[in-house]
Amino acid sequence: MYAFLALLLASPSTWRQLLGPRLVVLAVLCGVLLQPTALHAQSTYIHFIDSSVTVNENGGTYEQRVWLNEQPTSDVTVQVVSGDVTVATVNPTMLTFTPSNYRFKQTVTYTAVNDAIINDPRRKTTITFTASGGGYDGVSHTTTITLADDESLHLVLDEGFTYRFPHRWKVGGGCPAVMSFESSDTSVLTVDPATLTWTEAESNATKYLFVSILENDVRGDGMATISRSVHDPPCTPLDVPDIIITAKDNDHIPTLSVDAIPACGTTGTDASVEPQTTLV
Repeated sequence: MYAFLALLLASPSTWRQLLGPRLVVLAVLCGVLLQPTALHAQSTYIHFIDSSVTVNENGGTYEQRVWLNEQPTSDVTVQVVSGDVTVATVNPTMLTFTPSNYRFKQTVTYTAVNDAIINDPRRKTTITFTASGGGYDGVSHTTTITLADDESLHLVLDEGFTYRFPHRWKVGGGCPAVMSFESSDTSVLTVDPATLTWTEAESNATKYLFVSILENDVRGDGMATISRSVHDPPCTPLDVPDIIITAKDNDHIPTLSVDAIPACGTTGTDASVEPQTTLV
């Protein structure tokens, strides 16, 4: 211990003699260790539960949770604006956070606006949150809402054939999205498979549903509906437009040809024809 103190009190020349080149390394290390650590200020931003959601077109809603990441210096107001009110509306349109409640989650409800049009691609718009005051001036964040269309598709298909229907789905919540299919009348048509699944890695990939229109000996067209629904966490189960299919009959309907040349001025009746045909 005393030797160490003596070394500390020694002249600079003594240090150089004892440490030589190692003095430079020691000086560098000391300089690094003694430098004050810079504190990186965290930027202010608006927190959300989900930045992209999908809801049913007809009456679909979603409750977005919103809060701030850093304590503001004074009250912060957040303006909420829908990019297209014909697609979705928001309520409320203004939030207020104080230095004491900035971490408490507040709710903004997105509400879908219905239409009577088959939409392809699906309608979507942005919901923008813009803050002001309390050190949050200019802080903005945008989320996206997509509407699951509810208008049915009407198709006419020939019986006795199998048709391939491509489907795509963009996974929104990280969990797999599952689309289910069901035929309203399996004597008219069947579906295969009963479900299609998209993982996050398969998001927006094309997958196929095979629809078989069954052959039968019944005269006349048949009709059946393919109902579709999607479970896409964290969204509630979503309605997808039904597919209404008319199965076009291909059974041959026999016809009767009558070749009769009655004498001029006479009347002939063919009783074998229903309804009866009178030849004049």
